Amino acid sequence: MKVGYVNKINFKKLKKYPGKSLFLVLPITILILLGIVMSSQAKNIMAASQQAIFGTAATSGQLIELSSMQVTGGANGDQRVQMVFGGDAEYTDTDRDVISGINNVETAALTVSIPISQAATGDLFAGKSVSLTNLRTLDEAVSSQYTDQDFSYREGQPIPIILNAQTFTRSYEDWKGQTEVTIDVGGFQRGGGPPDTEAIENQTPIKFEAIPYDRDNLIGKEITISFGGLDPLQDYEQEFTGSGMLFRKLTDEQIQANEDERKSAIEPYWNYDGLNTPLTYTFKIVGVLENQQSFASYIPEEFASVLMNNYLQKQLDARTDKQLPNDLLNTTFYGMTYDGVELQGNGFGGLGKFIGGGPGGTIAIGSSDQETQAGYTIPGLVIETERQEGDSDAFQRRMFGSTGDVKGIITNTDVFDESAHSSDTMLIKVNDIANRSQAVKDLNDAGYAYQDLNDQEVFTELQNTMQTSTTVTTAAFVVLTALIVILTMGKFVSESRKEIGIFRAIGATKKDIKQLFIMQAVGYTFVGYIAGVVGGIALVFILAKPIQLWFEAFLKRTVGETFSVVQQTSAGVFTHIDWQMFGLYTLLLFAIALVISIIPATQASRVSPVQAMKNE
Repeated sequence: MKVGYVNKINFKKLKKYPGKSLFLVLPITILILLGIVMSSQAKNIMAASQQAIFGTAATSGQLIELSSMQVTGGANGDQRVQMVFGGDAEYTDTDRDVISGINNVETAALTVSIPISQAATGDLFAGKSVSLTNLRTLDEAVSSQYTDQDFSYREGQPIPIILNAQTFTRSYEDWKGQTEVTIDVGGFQRGGGPPDTEAIENQTPIKFEAIPYDRDNLIGKEITISFGGLDPLQDYEQEFTGSGMLFRKLTDEQIQANEDERKSAIEPYWNYDGLNTPLTYTFKIVGVLENQQSFASYIPEEFASVLMNNYLQKQLDARTDKQLPNDLLNTTFYGMTYDGVELQGNGFGGLGKFIGGGPGGTIAIGSSDQETQAGYTIPGLVIETERQEGDSDAFQRRMFGSTGDVKGIITNTDVFDESAHSSDTMLIKVNDIANRSQAVKDLNDAGYAYQDLNDQEVFTELQNTMQTSTTVTTAAFVVLTALIVILTMGKFVSESRKEIGIFRAIGATKKDIKQLFIMQAVGYTFVGYIAGVVGGIALVFILAKPIQLWFEAFLKRTVGETFSVVQQTSAGVFTHIDWQMFGLYTLLLFAIALVISIIPATQASRVSPVQAMKNE
């Protein structure tokens, strides 16, 4: 029997008995559709995982964050109140050089605090100003610890910045219609223990609140940040009385009097308006840290040098010709201090390095970045002092600036670059993730205690599991295809005994009958295959966006809890067709259909025409 004639017969049967043909066509369609979708999306998820999970793990695995910070909770375990101290064990340039010399260490960099007390932006949230009280330098070579975007500084372009979500707070005043509020600290004690900080916070007129934000909307946003300018004058005063802490709101006249007093004190030595005008720069947000215990935000190390140079130069440009007596330094006028070795922050403002205000930070009775009338902080002023030796003095210098005898004013605008640097955090980049364990061991042997909690084995196991799932899917496809063909064709044979008898009666041979049923199996499989291919490819594109959303949510719940930076994926990643598996499934489908159909076709060829006609 000719192949064309056989196909013609099978096509007529398909048209006459469409319901019966669906017993094979529909399962094959579903099988191919699911095969394409599952194999393609499995490969897409593996590709996305390779980038977002394993890529993140590999990148993070090369980086080690060495920190000497200790975080302590508030009274009675109140975790809303935290004190963050660097302690005396800060890392220095010497430590950086020692660690850089360890085998397999590619880069070691300190995250140095930038001693500018006034840095703020009003572009993050409409109508709200955010202060950046803890800006630090970050070497581009280790920036992948906190961002997956370009962190290089290029003059004339927006400067990359990594913000810390802990700084997204604002302070406001709520006097409840009063001009004086007294806080009885002793009255807010729990069973004679430490004061109830939450109760005190509820009573104080100075409030803090977290600002809601959307991380995705912030990434890529350009903002203007101002640096310097005189500190805002405090619009209230506070004092300890026999009843507790008294807050008294100042009148407009009192505030203006304080402003006039400050102006009259500063104007003989500086141009007041020039000193009060801040520097402004345009930044581009390339990262938002959400799970850090510190309050640090980061800018490129190269730009920090430019910023500090301009910041110091601006103060020098505002100086008048009048000689500034040394006895006014660190008494009436405050600034950064330089003791010949280290450059420290603006007196009490240096606490900004250690303490964060608002929810999740320390409770502040008054605002540490607002000035009292004891003296005036001059932005960009560097006071030269005698160096005080000893650990206790070193701690005091970090908290309050140098307290050594005043020698004069520093006019060298490169003093930030030339001074010795120290930090409670050092970032270390290992040359290869495979050498991480050895680098950690060498680090501890050198006296730098580090407990490695990086579970790279977990990600390797996950990767192997995903590869195994692909193999299991292929095996399941083979088994299901074989079962569908043999069961469906067996049913066709049992229901076609009369047709077989008629064909045999008009001269069809056993070979013709076998050919007829084999071609029927292959033909119906082909119809189901075409329908499955069209539906499968369409479904891959339809499911791309939902799968991307699911994958991103999965990353946030898992990888995002472990790593500060998770490499992002796009919906386009999930529209790729796995043509390799598609070709394999096609080959397996028709090979199985051809081979397996021989069994029912052989059974059909053995049917006796007389017996078939008799049974019917």
